[in-house]
Amino acid sequence: MSQKHTDRLGQVIGRVLRGGETIALYGPLGAGKTALVRGIAEGLGASPTAISSPTFVVIHEYQGRLPLAHV
Repeated sequence: MSQKHTDRLGQVIGRVLRGGETIALYGPLGAGKTALVRGIAEGLGASPTAISSPTFVVIHEYQGRLPLAHV
């Protein structure tokens, strides 16, 4: 899947979330997990440019239409 398609998929996921959902993403480094979270953030109305990988921290939290925790 291309970066563009990953971003669009994330945006769709972000738009349909209603609150209370948990989405777990598993994969090796470079698999596109953070790219998908950027799309989800955009779909939630948060800034996708603020999203960074939580590889070296425990959690990143972002505010949009719904809160987003990137663990």
